[in-house]
Amino acid sequence: MDEAVWRRHLQPEAGHLLRGDGQPGAHREAGGGVPDVLLRLHPVVPLEEQIENSSLYYEKSNRTWFLFTNHVGIAKDGGEYTDAIWVYWSRDINRWNPADKALVLDSSNCKWSKGVTGLPSVLKVGRRLAIFYDGRARPRGAPYDARLANTSRDVGLAWLDLPLRPPA
Repeated sequence: MDEAVWRRHLQPEAGHLLRGDGQPGAHREAGGGVPDVLLRLHPVVPLEEQIENSSLYYEKSNRTWFLFTNHVGIAKDGGEYTDAIWVYWSRDINRWNPADKALVLDSSNCKWSKGVTGLPSVLKVGRRLAIFYDGRARPRGAPYDARLANTSRDVGLAWLDLPLRPPA
């Protein structure tokens, strides 16, 4: 695949939606016909991972792809919100192991956004990787408020030194 095309899967399950980013899978007619323009989408990781809105970075020095993504958490009252940014890594853009992931940002390590954290976009700037993300300040322990889940957000910036390396 020359380019990864990521799309969202939404499936109702147990009273809430399961989310995931996916990539197209080529479908050919019997006899090796032209690939179908309506590509079947394959989740990158199982939908139970509850991810969406991903951004890719390729580290040439170790031939590894890094997928920065929202994690969607479920609040005690059933409300859903982006509670963290996770990163997955793989050497094969078409195969991702859900166990190969790490936490990047959430309310435990983000100084200003103690509520919502998500929507990452990554950009290489010199010898660092910029992670632009959105968040919303909420006092620790304050209840989730569904009316504010997708509003009143600010943009944050975090930095990672390059090259990125997956844990050993």
